[in-house]
Amino acid sequence: MVMLIWLFVRALCCSIHFCDAILKLLCNIVSSGFFEFICLPVLTGIVAALFTDGLRKFRHRKHIEDCKVRLHKAFHPVRCPHTKLQVVPRYKPLATLQANLSLDEKDIIEAVEASVDMHLRNLASTYSVSDNQKDKLVVECFPCEGRQRKYGYIINQGRDVTIISPSSLREVGTSHFAYLLAKFGGFNYISREYSPATEEHDSFYNSVEQLLSSSSSLCTQFKEFESDIKTLCYKSNHWAIYVLGTTRESNNQIHIIHSCKSENGFESLICEEKKHVVSEIDDMWKTIKNPDFEVKSNTSTFWSRKNDLPAHAGGGTNHNALVIRVAYELSARDNHHIAIAKCIAKYLNEYIVN
Repeated sequence: MVMLIWLFVRALCCSIHFCDAILKLLCNIVSSGFFEFICLPVLTGIVAALFTDGLRKFRHRKHIEDCKVRLHKAFHPVRCPHTKLQVVPRYKPLATLQANLSLDEKDIIEAVEASVDMHLRNLASTYSVSDNQKDKLVVECFPCEGRQRKYGYIINQGRDVTIISPSSLREVGTSHFAYLLAKFGGFNYISREYSPATEEHDSFYNSVEQLLSSSSSLCTQFKEFESDIKTLCYKSNHWAIYVLGTTRESNNQIHIIHSCKSENGFESLICEEKKHVVSEIDDMWKTIKNPDFEVKSNTSTFWSRKNDLPAHAGGGTNHNALVIRVAYELSARDNHHIAIAKCIAKYLNEYIVN
């Protein structure tokens, strides 16, 4: 062992052109009993500890990868009793996954953080604060179709309607509901699912000026998001439909926004040549009904602002924009959400596209 170390030290010193005096000193240290009986055990212990720690981390990473595979298998398509379609569940309770997969909560959370298509959500956030709901953690699996971007995903179907979900990063069920709208209607789809590791911003919908003046990574992400919207929605007959969730207490479960607060003469999100469609849009939301459910909706509760994304991206000037605010009781908690999304997509095709 001493001979091997001596040869290694000699080769190392020669390779970096140590002077003869230093080379002789190192060789004398190695050839003496000091290195063999004092330094060598310490060095061996350090190497063994590093090896053991590396092996532990490797086994842990492999275990988390196995957890990811098992989690994804748990999100297999399930038959919807209202539409008879096979659809992947929007989320599953953390406690249910623990029981069904026999996994620790900590391992599930780590697997979700390591996945590119999962979020950990708190279902209590879909209620108003006054409801005093207890925390209930769920794992949400969002679709990863189309082209992956820094902010999330984009699907270009070549249609004149684009479904946009600017708040999917923090809203329970919104990305799933928006994706179903796009899927059933055959529309384009843009969804914000990721955030820079250093900071998070709940939504890309409002406070656009603040986003543009934020950190470089968040600003770059938002610019890419808005650029993709402008790329798809470049014609005056194109419709950009923004989907948002809401916990607002109201008698209406869906709110449609197509107007802005009057600022510098800017009052509408719809281009002049499409203004005749407004009355048809208002009628559409009054007729969203189905034998199994009835949706209460209106078009007069909320306004958009000029600094909000729909107007900032060109709604009302370069293309037409609508904002659909869906109550969480429909998008996140109602078991008719698939049928409701299918019904709305049908009306969008009938009233807007055709």
